[in-house]
Order: sequence, then C-alpha cells, then structure tokens
Amino acid sequence: MLFRSKRIGELAASLQDQDRQVVLELTAGDGFRMIATQLDRIIGNLVDNAYAYGEPPVYVATARTSEGWRLTVEDQGSGIPADAIERVTMPFVRLDPARGGNAHSGLGLAIVDRLVRQGGGRLTISNRDEGGLRVEMLFPFTALAQAA
Repeated sequence: MLFRSKRIGELAASLQDQDRQVVLELTAGDGFRMIATQLDRIIGNLVDNAYAYGEPPVYVATARTSEGWRLTVEDQGSGIPADAIERVTMPFVRLDPARGGNAHSGLGLAIVDRLVRQGGGRLTISNRDEGGLRVEMLFPFTALAQAA
C-alpha cells in the first residue's frame, strides 16, 4: 500500500476523532508517496509524543521543495533542552524518566528516525522559536521513489 497526500488527511482525521487537534497543511501533492504502514507509524509516534510532552494544536505539513519531499510535525509545547536534541533519537532515551509511567518507553523518536532513514530521508529535530518542537523529515525524490 502506497502513501498519497490524502493518506495523511485520513490519518489526521482519525486522530481528530480521538479528540486530538491536528492542523494540516498538505501542499506536496500526489507525487509524495510512502509506504502507508511507515507513514502511519511516523505520524502516529510524532503526534503521540506531541500530546504527551508538548501542547496542541499539532501541525502536520507536507511540501515539495527543491531538495525533495518535506514532512513536518510541530507542537506548541516548551520543546526540549538543546543539549538533549542529539540524544532523543536513541532507543530508550526519555528526557524525564518520571513521566515514563504513561506507557512511553523512549522508542518513539528512535523508530521515527529508523523509518525515515529506511525511506532514504533525513530527520532534523529542533525547537521552534515560537515554542514547541519541530520534527522535519526530508526525502529526496529518488530515494522515496525507490523505497515505494
């Protein structure tokens, strides 16, 4: 099963059915394709993290850039400490172990990172100037076409 831009819309609609405020800006067009199970896992993990550690609304955006297809997920929380950004994609890393009782194991961003790399993409995590966390994935056109 391949991803089309409306697939993110369907996924976001299901998240909104769970009383999650997800704002979409899908401008990539139909050329952006990804294996649906990978996309579900990427978006699901990122939205779960945004709700567990950030603040709504969660923004999900796609775009076609000169470098490739861009998928971005942002929240409105406080972000993460700058010195921890390099570590958060490592398995079992939780920045606040006291919050581990809510079924989070520290695998969400590690799984996202692995899936993005399997799709030939790269992952960038940063704090937003306005507050919150930005997770940006860039998939070169040729890499994503080969993966799909």
